[in-house]
Amino acid sequence: MDAGQAVPAAARDTVASDRGEVRIVTLIVEGVVARRRGGDGVALGLAGPGEMIGFEPACPAPEAGLWLSAGRKIEIPQHRLIDALGPVAVAALAVEDLRSKVRSAHEEIVRHARLRVAERLAGLLWDIHDRSGETAIALRQSDLAELLAVRRAGVSGACSELRAAGAARVRRGAVELLDLQALGRAARLTPP
Repeated sequence: MDAGQAVPAAARDTVASDRGEVRIVTLIVEGVVARRRGGDGVALGLAGPGEMIGFEPACPAPEAGLWLSAGRKIEIPQHRLIDALGPVAVAALAVEDLRSKVRSAHEEIVRHARLRVAERLAGLLWDIHDRSGETAIALRQSDLAELLAVRRAGVSGACSELRAAGAARVRRGAVELLDLQALGRAARLTPP
């Protein structure tokens, strides 16, 4: 695989790891994807360049995802990737992929357990910007509510708080990041 084989992905595109009987692995070349499982819309962490969605040889339930920014991807059938790499490389890759997922899920769990909705939203927007460089995040409030596992009204209130702090502004179908320092403070990532 090389980056020349990459195809574009748009914000709000979905990543499906199964196509009938064939498991598909998506390598993220550019952009940010929210990891999700099955029909559950809750974000289980983020994946960025160099990370994969759907590489779980021993897992019966396929991983899914939602593109949070525009990007580029390479898709390959899982069996072809496994055949090309060989058993030792597959084992090492599976361990690294699992470490990445655990790290990402841990960040999400901590964010959900300790922070208010506005702080969680600011942290999610910060992470998307950090991985993609985007300052216009093409997600609707309903998408954000699903990713954060809160009601849309909670996201609306959080967006109002971020706007009042000068950190972000909601436009139709997108969130515009206005001041990254204010966003970092709202996410409790930087000192006030």
